[in-house]
Formats: sequence, C-alpha cells, structure tokens
Amino acid sequence: MLTGSKECIISTSSHFLKLAEKNHAMIPKLMELWQSKLKECPEKKKLSFIYLANEIINISKMNDSKKNEKIQEMKSFWMFFEDIISEAVSQAYIECKSLSSDRKGMMKVVNIWKNRCTFQIEKLDQLIQNLNEIEQDLMKLKEKQNQQHLSSGGNQKQKSNKKRKHPPISLSEFNNQPDFIVQEQWLSLADLIQYQIETKAKMTKYSGELDTMCEKLDLVDEIEFDCKSDEYSRLWRLYEEQQRALLTQLRDQFAKIDNQQFQSLLITQKMDEMLEKVKKIKFKLNIEE
Repeated sequence: MLTGSKECIISTSSHFLKLAEKNHAMIPKLMELWQSKLKECPEKKKLSFIYLANEIINISKMNDSKKNEKIQEMKSFWMFFEDIISEAVSQAYIECKSLSSDRKGMMKVVNIWKNRCTFQIEKLDQLIQNLNEIEQDLMKLKEKQNQQHLSSGGNQKQKSNKKRKHPPISLSEFNNQPDFIVQEQWLSLADLIQYQIETKAKMTKYSGELDTMCEKLDLVDEIEFDCKSDEYSRLWRLYEEQQRALLTQLRDQFAKIDNQQFQSLLITQKMDEMLEKVKKIKFKLNIEE
C-alpha cells in the first residue's frame, strides 16, 4: 500500500520504472493502474499518488536525457502522464474537498511542473486555472454550509446533544452513594480537552518529522517539506482555537455556577425573611389574645 513517506514513493516509482524498462508495452497498463488507484483511494491518500506521479515523471525525463535517439523515438513514461494529468489532478483536487493542506500540496506540484516546463505551459496554465476555480467553488460551498449551520442554531445543538456518544456516568457503584450524573456541559469540556490532546499529539509527530528533515535538507523533497510545514501551522492554529474554546466554556460554566449559587443564596435569604415575618405575626396574634 502506498503511503505518504518519501521512501515508499521512491520504492514504488522505481518498481514502475523497472517494469516499463523491461517491457515498454507495460506503460499503458501501469498508467491504468495508477489512475484506478487514484480514483479508488481514500481522500487522505490522493496526494501520495500525485507525489508518485511526480517522482515517475521526474526520473523518466531525466532518463530521457541519457538515451540515444533511437530509444527516444519511443513514447516515454512521462509523456503518457501528459495526456491524462490535467483530468486526473483536477478530479483528485475535487475529491480532497475537506483537506485544504492536500489541495495546497497538489497546487505546489503543478506550479513546480510549470516552473520546470515539465509539460506544455499552456496545459499547465489551464490546469492551474481549473484548480483555482475548483478552490473558489469549494470555498463558496464551505461558506454556505457555515451559514446554514449558524442559521440552524439551537436545532443543531439539540441534535448534537442527542447524538452524543457519552452515556450518563453513574458513580453509585463505586461509593454506594445515590446516583451522581455528570452534566452535559462537563462532558463537552472533556471532549474539548480530548481534542486538544489529540491535536497536540499530531503536532508533536509533525514537529519531529520536520526536525529530522531539517537535519538532511539536501535529501528532502521540497513539496513534502512545505506540506508538512503547512499542516503543522494548521494544527497550531487549531490548537489555539481549541484552547480559546476551552477557556471560554470554563468561564461560562463557572459563571453559571456562581450565578446559580447567588440565586440560591437570595432565595434562602428571602425564605429567612418570610419566616421572620411569620414569627412576628404569630407573636402579635398571641399578645392580642
């Protein structure tokens, strides 16, 4: 299975190129295999297949410069990609609608192809224009969904509460006390904390990978490094948003608790005042009798 690691991409591209070198007639079948895997793979894997294509194309073009004229008359591996690359990348870009970092990675690959004149500039310009239009459509769709979410307001909140995976937590089995039910707002806080922990773990993973890449910059793929940097930045922003949300919810929760306690105190004071009045009335009645 193809992963996003540099080693896996190099190994797979080397295998493709060896098969093509042994039998040139295999190239169309290898292209069909690449296209089918690109279509079938999950959203998070599509960028890896674009990286694979990039690796095959680069090595194929480099090998072309070393071939004699007789061999160069045959259609090279990278030329097969030129025929289908625009449609393939555009479709993969659309299917990565929830992964903005992967879409950025695809756009960077296409821009590198343009800078290196890998394919015809006109084709690449058209591809870049297509990707920009797709990006605009995705942004409009996301904005529309956000507006719908905001307009639904309370209904959405009620639905999310009904779908909550956490059952009420009872502690009576541990301490032989009456049931103590954890309130919904505390479960929400627990969710936020868990999300923060998961985000922090991902940040640590990417930070380690970036540190390793910085130690071997001469061997690092520029696109992969940029994508990991973008993803780390995105996670950092997400972590800060989660931190703000957590602090806001804590503030609101404790403010609510303080308000409830204050209201209880007022009620108690009023009850005491009423009791005093009743006592005074009874005392007066007793005197009159």
